[in-house]
Order: sequence, then C-alpha cells, then structure tokens
Amino acid sequence: MATLEHDLDRLKIDFDRYFNGALEIPPEDDRTAIRDAIRNLHAANTSSHADVFRLSSLEARFNSVSELANRRLRDLETGPRKRVASSAEPPLPSARVGVALDENPAPEAAETLFNELYRMAERDPKTDLETFRQYLASQVTRIRERTGCDKVEFRVASVDGKMKLKARPLSQRKQAP
Repeated sequence: MATLEHDLDRLKIDFDRYFNGALEIPPEDDRTAIRDAIRNLHAANTSSHADVFRLSSLEARFNSVSELANRRLRDLETGPRKRVASSAEPPLPSARVGVALDENPAPEAAETLFNELYRMAERDPKTDLETFRQYLASQVTRIRERTGCDKVEFRVASVDGKMKLKARPLSQRKQAP
C-alpha cells in the first residue's frame, strides 16, 4: 500500500505537469495501473481493519484525483463550462412604480413609466413619449374589454434580464348601500 500511495502522489503530479504543458500526453497508463492495483488489493483478503481503512482512503484519493483530471480534460476539449450563478449578471430589480391608468393616460403617468422602462433598461428609447402614451391607451382599452376592469396598473419588471412592461387589471370595489 505504500507503493500505491507513492504512485497516487506521482499520478497527481503528472496530471498537474500535463495541464501545465510539461507533458505531451496525459498519464492514462499510470491511472489504469493504479486502478488495477486498487482492484487487486480489494480482491486480496486483507487481514486487519486498519488495512481496509487505508485502502479505502487511498481509493477515495484516487477517485478524487481521477475526477478532477477528467473534468480538466473535458474542459480542454470543449472549453470551460459556464457557471450560471457566477457568470450571469445580477437580475435587474422590478420597478416599484405602479401606475394605474384609464383610457386616457395622464401625460405625467405615461412619462413616469416611459422613463422607468428605458432608464432601467439603460438603452435609448425605440419610440417617443407620445407614441408610448398611445400604446398605453390602446393596451388599457384592450384589457378593459377583455376583463371588464375599471383601471389597469402598469409596472416595469425585469424578465430574463430584459426590462418589460407588465399590466394588471384593477377593479373598483363596489360600496355597500
């Protein structure tokens, strides 16, 4: 087992040398020899629990070195995998501005939504304020016809990293006589 431990240390060093460019081919023959040696030692009837524990420990180290080498080899062949959590930009927050509109949106309300949408998106507007106001009025009309609501609340939200305009129908509460 002392020889196996020495060979395992040498395998780790050889893989490091390969990934640093000092070796031309990966030490696959050494890895296969170590795998076979571990298999043979498992097949041999070990007498003490200490030997079984030591062999299991060496096998775990071998599996760890082997898995790391496989991952690094795969990255060399295909390029490193992108980690979604660390490489993605943080999502933009939803705007806290909610504006309830009827069929004739007030210019101030439309301007607030317009500024929020394009400020949070950090891009130049594709339209002007008056066209945006007309768009809002047409959306309010369509939503009111479909739902029968009194007003429509609009807000700016981040969806898949893009700024979107979200609408929600609002109905007035009927007062009891």
